[in-house]
Amino acid sequence: MEKIFEAGLTIKKFPLILKYSLVDFEDKQPLKVVISVPKRRIRKAHDRNRIRRQLKEAYRLNRLPLKKSLVEQSKSLALFFIYTGKENPDYAVIEEKIQLLLKELMKVYPKPSN
Repeated sequence: MEKIFEAGLTIKKFPLILKYSLVDFEDKQPLKVVISVPKRRIRKAHDRNRIRRQLKEAYRLNRLPLKKSLVEQSKSLALFFIYTGKENPDYAVIEEKIQLLLKELMKVYPKPSN
């Protein structure tokens, strides 16, 4: 995880930050994800858990194009999503921001041309 912060790159779409880095995983998985909702921003645990669940679901529903591209390129990425907002957002806002972040990431790791 330290490698993501030291050598990783960042994409920001408020209220989310995505830090990512190319990593060689021992189990050959193309993607591994960490989701963080800081206690400093969202005080109540049930609110943090709700936001974390929404982030996981939005990522799960939108990850396939990136995953397929990475498998075809034989690359592996470590992703770190950090929620930086101060309020409980609607799921639609979270999903929109996750989609924007993943589209930006796809520009960096595009589908290989055959």
